[in-house]
Amino acid sequence: MGERWDVINRFIRPESRYLEIGVDQGETWRRVNCVRKIGIDPDSRFATHHMTSDEFFACHDKACCGKFDVIFVDGLHLQDQVARDVENSFGMLAFGGVIVMHDVIPRTMKHAQEERIAPEWYGTVWKAAVALAFNPHVDFTVVEIPGGCGILREGTQEIPSILPELALDPAYFFENARNTIYRMVP
Repeated sequence: MGERWDVINRFIRPESRYLEIGVDQGETWRRVNCVRKIGIDPDSRFATHHMTSDEFFACHDKACCGKFDVIFVDGLHLQDQVARDVENSFGMLAFGGVIVMHDVIPRTMKHAQEERIAPEWYGTVWKAAVALAFNPHVDFTVVEIPGGCGILREGTQEIPSILPELALDPAYFFENARNTIYRMVP
C-alpha cells in the first residue's frame, strides 16, 4: 500500500458512496476512484460542500444524504474534532462500511502538536486514534503508509495490554505505536 488513496480505493466498489472530510488541495479527492462522492471543506475549491464537518453533520443526515460505504476523515487535525468526525461518521456509515483516518502515525513529535508549527502537520489525530485502539466496541487497525491510515469498522477488538494513559505519553507513543498500541495490517 503506497498512499492514503490506495488504502481508500481498496474499499471502493462500483456502487460505493464516498464521503471525504477535509478535501484541502484535492490530492486524495482526485485519486479516489468513485463516481458518487461528497467532499466537505470550508476552503477547498474541490469540495462539493463548502462548510465545516460540524456544519455538514448538523444539517445533513442519512435521510437526506443516504449512507456512505467509505468515509475518509482528514479534516481539522485536533483530537476533539477528529473524535466528533468519527462519531458523526458512524451515524452515516452503511452496513459493512469503513472509516479511514489519515495521520495516525506522525513522523515526529514536532509534527504531532496541537498548534501547527511545521508545514507538514499531523496535529493530535494520533490521540484520537489511540482512544479508538482502546475502544473494545470498534474494530480499529492501522496501515503503514506515510502518516499512517487508521481503518475503522463496527465490531469488536482486543484492547492493548498497557494503560491508556501510558499510550498517550508522547515518548511512549513514538517508541511503541507500531508494536504495542496499534494493530498493524498490510
